[in-house]
Amino acid sequence: MSTPQQQFTAYNLTAYLARRDGTPFTFTLRPAVPSDAASMASIVASAHLHTSLSRFLSPYRYTYLDDFLLGFQQRILTRMSQGNMLSYVASDSGGRVIGYAQFRRDGATRSRAMEQAQSNWWSWLVARPWLRLRLWLWLWLWRPRARDGDPEAVGIFAASEGDYWNGPVWRERWHAVSVAVSMAAQRRGVGTALMRVGMRAAEEDGVPLALEASDQGEGLYRKLGFRLRRRFNLYFEGESGGVMVWTPPGWKGEEEL
Repeated sequence: MSTPQQQFTAYNLTAYLARRDGTPFTFTLRPAVPSDAASMASIVASAHLHTSLSRFLSPYRYTYLDDFLLGFQQRILTRMSQGNMLSYVASDSGGRVIGYAQFRRDGATRSRAMEQAQSNWWSWLVARPWLRLRLWLWLWLWRPRARDGDPEAVGIFAASEGDYWNGPVWRERWHAVSVAVSMAAQRRGVGTALMRVGMRAAEEDGVPLALEASDQGEGLYRKLGFRLRRRFNLYFEGESGGVMVWTPPGWKGEEEL
């Protein structure tokens, strides 16, 4: 069985070769399942490996690459186990996962998208509780090994996130928690297609879709109609990237932007 680091390297090599073979590019979207988590983690770990945010939160990631990768996988699976999350992947014609998005519904109002997802009784009554049990066992065994991060930096970052969405107008919203596309599939419409899953859910509920954009992602979100609310208040983010929001037509909180 290959190690996470070997899987990480193999995925990046596959992505590099896929850019060069010249075959027509097609992809499909589908709900994510737990078996997708390793591929999803490889994509997002690759995207974040050299960022200023990772330098701040995970200063030892090069030494403990396995822990860095497993941390992403654990967070992805944890979100899948939660009842207020939508998780989608994009897969290419060969079935390989090339991108994903996870959206969280905040607030008390029932969501149409969540009601549809929960209508699958097998997933709601059996699969999710079983996944939560597996996660509990995994975290109990693995958590002491998370050696890539700086706990103090993680605490500072977590405290800063609460400042961005204060106010009653933001309590009811969808939130794009994690969106990533493999390097091989970028600029081919994958990120746009994934984001439209969340935008459609937000429009059905009549609430905004919020996110924290990296400097690399800000351009895509602007093209989709997202507006910048404020820049990040932590020094390591640089001059671009920040808190962005998309609002459906007729949203009543427009004056808060």
